[in-house]
Amino acid sequence: MVMHHNSKRRWTVTAISIEDGYVDAFAFMSFLDFEPFSNRESWNWFIQRPINQGLDSCHKRLEIVLPTCFSSVSCCTKYHFASLPSLCDVALCPSDLANTFRLTLEDVSNNPRLLRRLVETLQECEAYECPICSSPSANIVITCCSHIFCRVCILRIIQSSGSPHCPLCRRALSESDLFSAPIEPSRADSTSTSSSSDKELSSKTSALIKFLKESREQKPTAKSVVFSQFRKVLVLLKVTLKEAGFKTLRIDGLMTAEQRAGVIDQFQDTKENGPTVLLAGLRVSGADVNLTAATTVYFMEPWWNAAVKEQAMDRVHCIGKKEAVRIVRLVVWDSIEEKMLMLQEEKRGSHSGSLKYKDLKYKDLNFLMSIE
Repeated sequence: MVMHHNSKRRWTVTAISIEDGYVDAFAFMSFLDFEPFSNRESWNWFIQRPINQGLDSCHKRLEIVLPTCFSSVSCCTKYHFASLPSLCDVALCPSDLANTFRLTLEDVSNNPRLLRRLVETLQECEAYECPICSSPSANIVITCCSHIFCRVCILRIIQSSGSPHCPLCRRALSESDLFSAPIEPSRADSTSTSSSSDKELSSKTSALIKFLKESREQKPTAKSVVFSQFRKVLVLLKVTLKEAGFKTLRIDGLMTAEQRAGVIDQFQDTKENGPTVLLAGLRVSGADVNLTAATTVYFMEPWWNAAVKEQAMDRVHCIGKKEAVRIVRLVVWDSIEEKMLMLQEEKRGSHSGSLKYKDLKYKDLNFLMSIE
């Protein structure tokens, strides 16, 4: 029940979405005494009647016009040939898995017999599948017995077994019996000219730096917000972006409200030579966060519930914003991320409009995990 009081100013605050659309909205208008929509007859004539007739133009009478918001999906490659998988930084992997990536194997180029076998096999098969995981092999290695596997798959077998054998011919194997695929000439040249401290960046990080540099060239003071649901991603990005010449700030769930407020004030400051990139946790983008200084928003990974993403986006594209906003979602194609987007689009017509764990059916899980 709405109680009316004599007052000069009135506010309504809600922490949840308006469930029943414009029916609930009238209660707010009535309390605010927002004429003519606080009058039931006017509300029915200007709002409810057009809704009942299926007209979409009526909602414009209630909206505040914001600058244009452009949204796009940037597709990142899954991996490069004969290199570490470029989807994820090695530092994000568990220590035992990271060690398999860091292990140096002898280049097969020094063994003509195995090199010839490797080339013949790859030429015969358009997409060679690892016999262990039955997936297209990324970062392949060949054994002394001429069998080809994913680097991670065969190293796991060798490191977890007391007396490891080749899964196909049962020949005894050790790490010294594994040979890495040769590096492409173009990548070998770039490696030889780069400093020893350089490291290969993930596909998403490379794409992000490319976009940020383009924005800086167009407008040196342009500010961007980079959202991720993983704190470790934000920590690693801060180091990488600093090396690329960007001044960054970071907020995450481990910071106090006072610390977050201080960081946001620094980011909102328009003084020259200030930080231009804010790395933010997706869950700390609550209603008390104002990030209108930014003109571009990057999402490092998709999120199950689209409403969480939209709330984060609204911290930039909200009242007080005067410039157009660009939204970029970084997605690894041919991966579970692509399938998440497809599944979200399929379920967009549902009552929630979001993909939630409880809404997933068995066939949805099969689709996400590529289970036949």
